[in-house]
Amino acid sequence: MEYRTCKDSVWTGEIPTCEEGREPQISQAGITCPYPSVANSMKLGEAVSVYRVRDSVTIVCSEGFLLTGDEQITCGPDGQWQTQLPQCLPSVEDISCTPPKTQERSTFTVISGLKEVYRPQDSLSFSCINNYHLNGSKTVTCGLDGKWNPPLPNCTQIKCPPLKVENGKTSTNHRRPGSEVIITCYKGHIPKGVSRIVCSPLGRWMGEIPLCVPGTCGVPPFYPNRHLSQSYLTKTNFSLGDRVRYSCGIGYMRVRGTVYSTCVRGNWTPLTLRCERKSCGSAGEIDFGNFVYTGVEFGDTATGVCNEGFQLVGQNVRHCMNDGWDGRVPVCEPVQCVDPPEVINGEMDGNLEPPHIYRTVINYRCRKGKLIGASEIYCTKDGTWSAPPPECKDIKCPYPRVPNARRIGGITQPLVLGDTLTFVCYSGFVMEGPDTVKCGLDGTWMPALPTCNCEYPKCLNVLFTEYKTVEAWMIHNCVTEYNIPIFLFLSFFISELAVT
Repeated sequence: MEYRTCKDSVWTGEIPTCEEGREPQISQAGITCPYPSVANSMKLGEAVSVYRVRDSVTIVCSEGFLLTGDEQITCGPDGQWQTQLPQCLPSVEDISCTPPKTQERSTFTVISGLKEVYRPQDSLSFSCINNYHLNGSKTVTCGLDGKWNPPLPNCTQIKCPPLKVENGKTSTNHRRPGSEVIITCYKGHIPKGVSRIVCSPLGRWMGEIPLCVPGTCGVPPFYPNRHLSQSYLTKTNFSLGDRVRYSCGIGYMRVRGTVYSTCVRGNWTPLTLRCERKSCGSAGEIDFGNFVYTGVEFGDTATGVCNEGFQLVGQNVRHCMNDGWDGRVPVCEPVQCVDPPEVINGEMDGNLEPPHIYRTVINYRCRKGKLIGASEIYCTKDGTWSAPPPECKDIKCPYPRVPNARRIGGITQPLVLGDTLTFVCYSGFVMEGPDTVKCGLDGTWMPALPTCNCEYPKCLNVLFTEYKTVEAWMIHNCVTEYNIPIFLFLSFFISELAVT
């Protein structure tokens, strides 16, 4: 037995034993659940002092209360009730939330929802009057437990935090929004920052709270293009009345104002010294070019730019320095091209003597053959020739023979590169291929020569009319020349003779 019970001053059962080799078993005999106390519930059935695992209890609410949760709960193996203990809550008709107190409403305004009795799910919205801050939620709802959720808020007066000024005093202790306070420093001290501050509507001091510091000056301020004299650079603390000297920086010159600043009441007086950039004037003149300026004062630059066809020799950028423009005026020289290439079987005309400067023109012509490419080239602004050199090529094409066709226009010999021919087929013949061809670079006709094919029987009528009185050997020549099958020509020829 896993457990024994004390009954009539005697333990029931026998003492258990533990044997080797068996899996240990977890005893639940000692696990109990606490008494299921549920407010507003009826007394449970038979009174039991101990609730063990798997014991069940049924909860019944008192009259006027409703059960929320499971009616029956069971003691679990972990010593906890399963499920959670239910609640006995009053019926909705009997639940109400306490109205806000009158004195609380005097410090805030109820926006909506105000009534005599507040039932569950009723809501109230709150906002504070001016200069008061709302602590809590703006909206609250009456819950089933008769309590406001979240709790009712309250309004507190907005105030700025107390001011504590070391080595000084304030003009007033008022800390409400809109209150103005003036800070006065004790003798020997000066205010650092503004001496007048105001409490904002959010309860914060507007601006940085000033400090009262000893009446000495720290390091003099830095000013662009105005430098503190060398003798003051290592000093960090200055007494009242001390003054320091400034001078214009490199590349700048004084135009007006004083060079001194004085320590007064812990602050340096404003420096009135005004310095302007030195002017370098013109950077010079460039033949066949010009300067492009960013300005003519200290720090500006002048960039040399040559005209088209010229190239810059020397430093192209000059800088305006403290003593004027650095470097020298650059030079623009004409762009030059290399000697023009010679062409086999060709001749050149033009300015052949070097140097070949920008826009120099060279003309080519052929002593033999035809010119292929540009007949005229010139030196460009980049120092290169405008086109590669041409070629002189002696290219001839074979005499074109197209049976059953004639050429339009005369024909000269020889037929060279670029010559064109146009063909027209005889009546009764149809052309296949282009009617116009051109002598190409490889010495062939481009595109290929056309052919004139017989359009049967039109072409045979033409041939019979032309050849019916000729000798037999002419028949063979006619057939072979016009690409007509011999049996077609003979049959047609005999039939025509019979008719005549």
